[in-house]
Amino acid sequence: MLKKSFLLLALLGLLCFPQAKARADAATKQEKLNQLSQMLGLTEMFDTMKSNLRPRLEGIFEPYRQMLVKQLSDVPEGPKKTAALQGFDNAAKKSIEVYLEALNSQDLEKIYMSAYGNGLSEEDLDQSIKYYQSEVGKKDIVAAKAAAKQMHNYISQKLSESIPKFKDTLHTEFQKSLDEVKAQP
Repeated sequence: MLKKSFLLLALLGLLCFPQAKARADAATKQEKLNQLSQMLGLTEMFDTMKSNLRPRLEGIFEPYRQMLVKQLSDVPEGPKKTAALQGFDNAAKKSIEVYLEALNSQDLEKIYMSAYGNGLSEEDLDQSIKYYQSEVGKKDIVAAKAAAKQMHNYISQKLSESIPKFKDTLHTEFQKSLDEVKAQP
């Protein structure tokens, strides 16, 4: 009986050892990916991206606020008009926050590093870390950040160029909505 118990424990150990080793390997790989992420400054890059988006998003709402002011021109100054404008401002701010919250920097970093590490072994990651710690690797990081900034500027420019069409569409639809409200008794 003792022999059977020992064999059963040994068998369980053999079955569990690969799983425990796989978990330990995954943890080590994750630590290396985290180290690379810090070296590359991914969280900082994603935070910068988000902060650069805010003024662009705010700019999208300004023409609609002006349109609302124009629509309210026949409403006398007072609490009703002020409440309508504050309601719009609050809705715009809340919309921007909801959008930016969806772009959580830590989540973006996890997704990026998961994809980055997918096809790399621990040895590959060790070599990457060694590379990024070298002088050439440090220059590579600086160059990559500069390239990312240029790409961000390019994308921002393209988005800025497309905003008039976006605004026209939003303006037309918003105007229809206002006209429908005004037409109601």
